[in-house]
Amino acid sequence: MPSENYIDTLFFSEEIFSNSCPIKFTCLGGQVYYVKIAQSRTDFDDLIYEGVAVSLAHLFEIPVPPYAIINILPSSYNLSDINAPMNKPFIQENPIAFGSLDVKNHDILGPQNDKIYDKHDFNRFLNPLDYLKIGIFDFHLTNIDRSCLNYNIIFDVNFPKGKRKFLAIDHVAIFGGSMLKNKFTPHCSNNLVGNILNCPFGETIIGFLKQDYGAGILTSVLESYFAKVQSIPDIIRSYFETIPAEWRYNRDLPDRIIAYLINDERNVYLQSELRNLLKISN
Repeated sequence: MPSENYIDTLFFSEEIFSNSCPIKFTCLGGQVYYVKIAQSRTDFDDLIYEGVAVSLAHLFEIPVPPYAIINILPSSYNLSDINAPMNKPFIQENPIAFGSLDVKNHDILGPQNDKIYDKHDFNRFLNPLDYLKIGIFDFHLTNIDRSCLNYNIIFDVNFPKGKRKFLAIDHVAIFGGSMLKNKFTPHCSNNLVGNILNCPFGETIIGFLKQDYGAGILTSVLESYFAKVQSIPDIIRSYFETIPAEWRYNRDLPDRIIAYLINDERNVYLQSELRNLLKISN
């Protein structure tokens, strides 16, 4: 991506102490982004994974906040504001970062609000089918960070009558996360333990989806998802053409990602496991 398309930071807002410690910056144009920097002098895969996941989310029609490549200007922060040990050593060395737009007035899905007591509660969700797709997406991409204990889903609540929309965030741990960097292959094992479909909240959503749309809706969503897998090579190759030159990576990474995600044997296995979880009869 040409550097003139990067978005410059204007001023520091706050540092978020979570797994990846994003830093909130107000950027040129007044928009606020959660900004993630590379926490290494040589490994930029975490930032690349974020962009890969967002690009694929668009393919599978999964809602995610808009993202941008952020240029962190030294004039926009004081080094004393940066305290996370994962950020402080690298913010000056790695100023070209990944930014996820802060959705105004959002709410975070978690134990405080992951209960659905009745149909009225369920009807508040504008896009319950997308929750199902996020669970499928995580299993396909082996996202080991999103779980029933850490949904990494926010609600866009900027709708009337208390309506809310699911948005998936934080995809740094796809392809098995840091333990499998440069090691993941289509033959790596993964399972549905902890997947957001395999918990009370997910099971309740699935139950109401079957009530509203009929039992066939689960098959329809699953088959529609995997029918789009054939488009993955073009999406991945196009994405890697946009990666900043500063984000260095092994040259075989795009091909390894493609091979992982389109492997027929693996995808047949994933669909079989999902059918079992969703109790879809063959």
